[in-house]
Amino acid sequence: MELESLQDQLAESLVQLHWEQLQEVCFQAKISTERQTKKHTLIRLLIEAAEKAVEDEEEQVASAFLIRLIKTAKELMQINEQSQLSDDITSNVGALASLQQQYAALQLSFQASTMKMEGDIMRLTNKMTSQEPSNPVLPLTTPFSVTPPTASSSVTKPSEVTIRREFKISGQIGERGQKDKLSHSNLTHQIDMGLRKKHSEEEIVEAVVRAVSPGLILRDMLEIKANLTLSQLRTILKGHYKEDSSTDLYHRLLNVTQESNESPQNFLFRAIELKERLLVKSRELGSDEHYSPELIQKKFLRALGTGLISDNIKYQLKAYLDDPAVTDEVLIVKINEAAILEWERQQKFKKNCKEPRVREIHAETQSVPEATVGAVGGQERASSTFTKGKVNRTPPAMTHTESELLVVIKQLRGEVEEIKKVMSESPRSFAQQRTSRKRGCRNCQENNKGDNCDHCFKCGLSGHLSRGCRSGRRPTDKQGQSL
Repeated sequence: MELESLQDQLAESLVQLHWEQLQEVCFQAKISTERQTKKHTLIRLLIEAAEKAVEDEEEQVASAFLIRLIKTAKELMQINEQSQLSDDITSNVGALASLQQQYAALQLSFQASTMKMEGDIMRLTNKMTSQEPSNPVLPLTTPFSVTPPTASSSVTKPSEVTIRREFKISGQIGERGQKDKLSHSNLTHQIDMGLRKKHSEEEIVEAVVRAVSPGLILRDMLEIKANLTLSQLRTILKGHYKEDSSTDLYHRLLNVTQESNESPQNFLFRAIELKERLLVKSRELGSDEHYSPELIQKKFLRALGTGLISDNIKYQLKAYLDDPAVTDEVLIVKINEAAILEWERQQKFKKNCKEPRVREIHAETQSVPEATVGAVGGQERASSTFTKGKVNRTPPAMTHTESELLVVIKQLRGEVEEIKKVMSESPRSFAQQRTSRKRGCRNCQENNKGDNCDHCFKCGLSGHLSRGCRSGRRPTDKQGQSL
């Protein structure tokens, strides 16, 4: 609103300036005025530059730009008024003298014409009295007197010229949910503002159609539709944005919750937006459900209390959430204060908590003998070897404990491979090995009495087994026979 009022002031000031003064304002606005010889062209360039600053720059930058142009225009207007006043004074002196001369000449001519007219009247009167009048004589009336205009008489002022800006929609209309496009609530707000500024419905409808993004089916339909009214346009926009019904908005307000990455202030703004949309939807005539403002306010405060994540913020807002007459502005101020306190509390606890530190451990390396290195699976030697012009560098030397571990690991790997190889054989092979073994001691086997052998395998005597033999193993010869 402030930027629009500044634009209106700038337009009113520019109309009252001359072509040379408009060039000075264009110089302040950094606008090229080459080959521009018309006053309305310079005014149009300045107004376009102001609109571009409002649309592209931030509000403070655009406001400063407009204020600087208005100040320059007013200073030029004061200079123009002073020069015009001095010119008027000099011109008025000459005009006054000429008017006095004209007034004196008029008085003389008026007196002469009056005396002539009076003589004519007297002659006609005498002539008519000497004869009997057939018609009644009209009474003699004195001629009307003409008073010259005085300096104090009112002077008609020229009608003021007001420049009215063309109605435009700020932003583009796209699909629902696009962040860089206008939402339904934003578009409705701009349409209502256009109606308040006395813009016609045809102008508003045309501005909305121009604001639709090219390529959308909505724009093609609106451009081809004849005699489109503002009420029809509102209905079409509701269908395009897929606006929720009052019942859906009511349930969304009840179930609104704060997101994990959402601040308490943004959560409050989102809840207020749902509440206001529900209030507007409930006031419409064709709404499916009508909710009273008291009920909506009550559910809104309950949804805030149950949707906030932080219990500390809930506790600080409890007194305000229990008051149905609380305003949105008070809630915004209080939730901002509570969020700041909660943030300070978390920062204090973060400072008291000690962060874990990681320290570096440096291990001392020892040289390993070449014999040990060779036993460990063919490790490279410590010295660098040159192969075809390339240098092969060995890794750092290992400690004695590491080399022993590598040797043990290599042995364990070999044993595991042997166990796998043995386990891969079928159980049948074990059975065949068992059955192929002959029973009895060697003497009984040679005499084919192995099945009936009852000798001890240690001492060679009968009557007991080798498990319970108490005598040592009998000495044997080189062929393995007992002596």
